[in-house]
Amino acid sequence: MGLLKLNIIENIPIKLNIGKRKAYRHNHSKNRDNLYIKLAKIIKLFPDYTPADILYSSMNGDTPCFRGDYDSVIKIINIKIENAQIKLESAWNLKQKENVKIEISNWKHMIEKLEENKRVFDYANTLYEMYKKKHSGQIELLFSQEVRNKMVGFNVFINNAFGMPGHLIKEDDVYKNKNDLIFTMRRDIGMI
Repeated sequence: MGLLKLNIIENIPIKLNIGKRKAYRHNHSKNRDNLYIKLAKIIKLFPDYTPADILYSSMNGDTPCFRGDYDSVIKIINIKIENAQIKLESAWNLKQKENVKIEISNWKHMIEKLEENKRVFDYANTLYEMYKKKHSGQIELLFSQEVRNKMVGFNVFINNAFGMPGHLIKEDDVYKNKNDLIFTMRRDIGMI
């Protein structure tokens, strides 16, 4: 009789531990899901075009190469505008003047697009870096290895696309990298 009571008593803590484990797993999944939602919102904020996309969208062969620094490229384009304005003053006929005016307008438009791209990238990247810093422990404990690997790949991508000199990234790569990370998170939580 004593052995039977001992077995019943021993099983009670095990059942309680199982209940606590289930509750922990449920909370773990909830926390992970909330972290994934926050991360997906941040990832979607990154620009859809890289600076190289903007620069090379112009059919002008005189376009500067993106060297990882928005401000330097904008300074170079401003110098090109100044040179074009000098050409405008010395233009002989109406057709030359119109061509130079179009060139100046295109350069100014490119500067606007680069400044907007920089603003959007800086905002998204600041949020992303803050997210990684604030949730670093949770990322290590709660995120699947596949999601962490995709985050590393995304980090390399944004470094190459928005920071490294001379890297030409295809427009499709922007969408692919953003969506690959989000797709992996969706698969991890069982949405797919």
